[in-house]
Amino acid sequence: MHTFGSDNGYSGQSVAFLPGAKPLVVNFGRSGNSTESVRTLDAFAPHTPRINITCNKDGALATRAPGAPTQVIVFPDAMQSYQ
Repeated sequence: MHTFGSDNGYSGQSVAFLPGAKPLVVNFGRSGNSTESVRTLDAFAPHTPRINITCNKDGALATRAPGAPTQVIVFPDAMQSYQ
């Protein structure tokens, strides 16, 4: 397995690759609009299946069609602030 952490230019995100395995991109973002979330949509295997998890039904993670099979999980509004 090849793993790349936050030193890869994607703050707070890790990437792991298993040689010979089909990749799956799993992207987490509360607002779904952060620079890191949007860059990940564009950078990592644009035609790779993905699961996007966010709290914002109107954010890029929930609304952008990447050209790959995508499942979106949107958490309820009550989960947007953690106190």
